[in-house]
Amino acid sequence: MIRTRSQELSVWIVAFLPLVFLTLCWTTIPHTITIHYNMAFEPDRWGSKQTLIWLSCLPLLVSFGLILVKQTTRASFLLKLTAVGILSLLMMFIIYNSNQNGSKNIHFIHVILGVFFIILGQIMNSIEQNQFIGIRTRWTLAHKKVWEETHEFSSKVFLVSGLTIVTTSVVLPARIVTPVFLIIILITALITVIYSYFAHKRYGHTNQND
Repeated sequence: MIRTRSQELSVWIVAFLPLVFLTLCWTTIPHTITIHYNMAFEPDRWGSKQTLIWLSCLPLLVSFGLILVKQTTRASFLLKLTAVGILSLLMMFIIYNSNQNGSKNIHFIHVILGVFFIILGQIMNSIEQNQFIGIRTRWTLAHKKVWEETHEFSSKVFLVSGLTIVTTSVVLPARIVTPVFLIIILITALITVIYSYFAHKRYGHTNQND
């Protein structure tokens, strides 16, 4: 129980980092900031810097939602910490970018998301069957063996997808990075769902514990 509480506390601490960072940077951030970029990473909407307050609270909201995940395994903890950590890093980068008056390094967001996929690839095959996190199709939830095999396969898919996202975000022209990113995400989702279906075809009629 003590370990679980300390783990949850570490997640909340990471979730608070964007608010701490925003507080430290607040006086140097311009009153009007870029709040949206088009697919070519060009600013196309501006607003008040108060918008950053709500963005900085997103990791806290996600942490609150993750309370519903009752698993206490190391993999579930790492997944929670990674999800909140990546989101906090994204929010802090947005704050930093606002403080730089619209830096052209906004495409770095995709690099961060690519790293997230790489980390997911390292822990995906350790996630136990549950209703909240992982590849939750009707086939994986219905059969433990399908869940395990799908996540073992998906760990490799997420690793390759993450490396591809990072690489394309760095080498491709800014105007096509976002479309390529979305295509990679779509392909990754389709591959994992389709694999779970075929795994179900192999194991779906066997005993759950076989």
